[in-house]
Amino acid sequence: MQTDLFKKIAILIEQNPVETVLYSDTLAANGFEVFVTSSPMEAFVKLREEEVDLILIDIANSSQNFVDKFIKNIRKEKKCEFTTIIGLSLYSAIDEKNMYLGMDMCLTKPCSIDMLIESVFSCIENKRNGGECINC
Repeated sequence: MQTDLFKKIAILIEQNPVETVLYSDTLAANGFEVFVTSSPMEAFVKLREEEVDLILIDIANSSQNFVDKFIKNIRKEKKCEFTTIIGLSLYSAIDEKNMYLGMDMCLTKPCSIDMLIESVFSCIENKRNGGECINC
């Protein structure tokens, strides 16, 4: 399902070890080089080192205020102009959080692997073409 021949880079910010393995293996199997961390601060350092295509973040990872500041700082970075940010949440009322946090998309956990990958590639493609992502 990979959309092009070039390897994409993803940062996964997740604290749950089972979900970390699931998401990182899924992304890797679909052509991503995956950097895994449980800390948004470590992710921000990685963002400064190289251009990243995707950030997949558990929005319950830290306080909402901290995650909000993290995303606002990412959006200020010139090299992150096309970086897709997808939040993962256990809560079904994600529309407000999605808008508030400035994410491109937010998915409710658990979501199927097919839905995750379809959403990731669709969102990356739409963002690169100047469009917006649509919550599934």
